[in-house]
Amino acid sequence: MAANATAFAQQPPVIVLDTRSAGSPAHKTALSALERVAAARGTVVIDLFAAQPAEPEAPGLLGRAIEAYHAFDYDRAIELLDRAIADAESTGARGLTPEQLADLHLFRALSRTQKSDTAAAWAELVRAAALDPTRILDSMQFPPRVVEAFGRAVTAVRDDGTVTLEFTVPQGCQVWLDARGVTPGEPIALARGEHYVRVSCPDREPYGASKLVAGDTVLEPSLASRPTPSLSRAANEAKQRGAATVLWAHESAGSEPVTFTLELADAQSQKSLGTVIVRVKEKRLADAADRLVARTVDPPPELSIVEPIPPTDEPWYRKSWILGIAGGAAVATAILLPFVLDSGEPTGFNLDLGGDAR
Repeated sequence: MAANATAFAQQPPVIVLDTRSAGSPAHKTALSALERVAAARGTVVIDLFAAQPAEPEAPGLLGRAIEAYHAFDYDRAIELLDRAIADAESTGARGLTPEQLADLHLFRALSRTQKSDTAAAWAELVRAAALDPTRILDSMQFPPRVVEAFGRAVTAVRDDGTVTLEFTVPQGCQVWLDARGVTPGEPIALARGEHYVRVSCPDREPYGASKLVAGDTVLEPSLASRPTPSLSRAANEAKQRGAATVLWAHESAGSEPVTFTLELADAQSQKSLGTVIVRVKEKRLADAADRLVARTVDPPPELSIVEPIPPTDEPWYRKSWILGIAGGAAVATAILLPFVLDSGEPTGFNLDLGGDAR
């Protein structure tokens, strides 16, 4: 009777680092160790926590819109600026400088002026001025009539007075208002109108929005929690990349000292093919990960029972019979059980099922 190693994929698994402690020493150590293994084994590491959202489109769209404006293609400029502003509103102006953010509205105002849409053009000038009331347009870059019109918009914004905005966010979060970093908990004086807000937190999803501030406001953005580590999520990442197996690495909950659980699993069924729990030291993590990866690229040979299992109630792992390679040599089985590497260097992961079981 033979047991074929059908679970093994003959290809390296995608390695998925799935932890909520991004930026911590444990996260950095684990990432470094796994990247070493991935490079040596010809696979990739997907760091789910560090995965960044798509690059913002607004900066590139703004550049193309300005080119279209100077080429007298005002319809095209307006189309590009509309898309850029929508992107900025959804990301909280990520990727833009304060001047670029104001330019989105300034050039939309100029383009609408050329289309004789004076009411919409004035509204855009006022919004640009509200984002940066201290700005003075460069007369070498803009014609006198534009400089004068923007000056009137700045005066209108200042005459409307200022309000205060204060952010309430969890500790450790960073906040940007109109593409400038601000300090949470401190009131900020600003012009009434639409403003861009961005928040980044260690354990929350990125937040970006455009907010109307009409009076003194305390803003507590609704910050979505990041997904908790899960084998299902890791397996999906592997399947998307055409891998049959996944090596899921995640910080063990509540462990002290900090340990990582490394689980090799079939990406489709999520059936576990082996688990190791190891303390956070780079060499130990790398060794443990590499040996798990080896189980897919160097699967064990076929095993056969060379003696029948005697009918007894004695626990299976204490029986005197052994498993061996066809040909008679006694070997360790391919079964891999969880354990902790807490001292010294790992010498192997398999359990010897001989009479002297360990």
